[in-house]
Amino acid sequence: MGCATKNARVVAISLGSLQRLIALKAVPQSAVALIMTTMTDVMSQGVDIQLRILQTLVSLIANFPSIHGDLLGEVCSDSRIAAVSSTAAATLRQLVMFIFERMVNEDCQESDGTPDLSEATLPDGSTEA
Repeated sequence: MGCATKNARVVAISLGSLQRLIALKAVPQSAVALIMTTMTDVMSQGVDIQLRILQTLVSLIANFPSIHGDLLGEVCSDSRIAAVSSTAAATLRQLVMFIFERMVNEDCQESDGTPDLSEATLPDGSTEA
């Protein structure tokens, strides 16, 4: 409701509250699509709102692995503002690291607790274990 006001101050407070709710796992899976759509709608509000959305996006992806594809693509838009662009790049790096950590953890749970390290072919044609 706060994001619907289009008032930058209220939107910032609403996004902060939403971050806390996500961190406390008080947001149901069914609300994720609405949250993503709402964040897309308020993305043009200003720099501070865009930075808050990036922070909220990290929390959402960390707590809801079903966010991907079109749902994620709607929020990720191009920004010409240097602070937003650099923060978005850092957020992307953080999310990629998070996803790979999640994949390793899932692999460890499926196996006997140790990651499966098999041989890999290197660009020069040699193989290493």
